[in-house]
Amino acid sequence: MSIFLFNCGQINDKNNPKIVNQNNTGTGKLISIDFSDTNYTYLELYAKDTVTAAGWKIKYLVKDDSTRYNDIYIQWTKENMTGLFYGGDILLMRRYFIPTYSGETNSHIYLEHGCATDCFAILTLSKDNMGEFRDYENIVDFNIKLGQILYVTDYSYENEDRNFELALADLSKQKTHKLTYSNICSAVFKPTCIDTVIFTKTKVTIKTTLRENIATEKDIKQSREIEL
Repeated sequence: MSIFLFNCGQINDKNNPKIVNQNNTGTGKLISIDFSDTNYTYLELYAKDTVTAAGWKIKYLVKDDSTRYNDIYIQWTKENMTGLFYGGDILLMRRYFIPTYSGETNSHIYLEHGCATDCFAILTLSKDNMGEFRDYENIVDFNIKLGQILYVTDYSYENEDRNFELALADLSKQKTHKLTYSNICSAVFKPTCIDTVIFTKTKVTIKTTLRENIATEKDIKQSREIEL
């Protein structure tokens, strides 16, 4: 069994329930969440244990030690296969930062979660390579059935006065395709620069409205395709 670190966004949130009476002792083992504990206010709305149609069990756990009010673990199991995802400090964030089950394919389990005030993410858990996961942030759109996720890359934020870049993760073929535009997206929430996404098995069509360049307010509408 492997444990992985995951962190997302700011952990200081005045809207979170106040954590009190932390006990530093414990067994150190993973345990089920006691939702009657007032430190876990609203947690049961997000941390819902699930059995998927394909028979995968998704269970939310905490460690019986001083981290029980900070960290959350997500375990996915079937028969003798087990994976474990570690979400450090997620319980100190707003509850929508907790990944929740969205769907599955033959190869992956999909969970949705927030990653900032205007950031939406998809966490994928592998069924074939247990313990392997990938978190995709700044999601534009996705299609679980086809195993396709379109998102804005970090490059777009690092070079927002020069270029705009999208990436398409094709999980069914284990490939990632990138589209780099010479135009820019001037929106703070950059997925809003995409007007339409059409997913198919053979191609993905993306229609955008981008600003021509940093020196002008002129908009450029484009339609581009990613061949799969």
